[in-house]
Amino acid sequence: MDMFLAVAIICGGIIFLYVIYTEESKSNNRMDSKVDAVVARLFQEDENAYNGGNGNDFRPFFVEFVEDDQKRHIFQIKKTVYNKLNIGDHGRLTYNGFRFIDFEKTGDTKSAPQAWFDNLTGYSSVKLKFYAFAPSVNMIIPTDQPTVLPLGKVKQNVRVVFNSTSIATFGIENEKGEMLHFTKTATGRRCQLEIPDVEKRGSYWLDDLSEAEVNKILDLFSKGEDLISAYELTLQSWHKNAKSASQHR
Repeated sequence: MDMFLAVAIICGGIIFLYVIYTEESKSNNRMDSKVDAVVARLFQEDENAYNGGNGNDFRPFFVEFVEDDQKRHIFQIKKTVYNKLNIGDHGRLTYNGFRFIDFEKTGDTKSAPQAWFDNLTGYSSVKLKFYAFAPSVNMIIPTDQPTVLPLGKVKQNVRVVFNSTSIATFGIENEKGEMLHFTKTATGRRCQLEIPDVEKRGSYWLDDLSEAEVNKILDLFSKGEDLISAYELTLQSWHKNAKSASQHR
């Protein structure tokens, strides 16, 4: 009986060592892919798939990379990695199959040929002035001292403002002096858009916008699209009842 037990233990040990050796060999033989790539998109899973008041906190984070030959990769990444990336970052991407391993930046967006980057990613190189007042998320950028940002960074800031638990405002201005001004209420994740027209002394209003809808508007605005026509907006005169009337349409 003792002999049988000893043989069983020895055989079990041999099998265990074989399994360990095999897995180690597979690990050593694993060929990670290393390519030069640019960050083309940063996003989270569709919010509609996550219910509940804190659903946004649990949505997974994703990044899309584009190689020089326009081959694209989408990986799920940790929030810590997500927060360190910006659209336009380029460097050395390491991955294995569908698994993200590492991304080492080798320069900033400006060092990449801009025409190539625009064509590759589909993003506009236009810079936008951005301002915000969202004290609950520590984002206060005065309107008279806006920061100049690429579209991707503006969208990241918008995401932060949407997490505000108090009334918040933010806006953008392009090189032509055209402006979009957004106001978010303290409750919920919706906001209102105002497009002021100084010459006509009035504003165009669009209510009940989600973060995704705001991002769509930013895309159109950065491309020079006519938002007034696209959304069939009507001018509201700047008199005391104009704004309240527009809010109750």
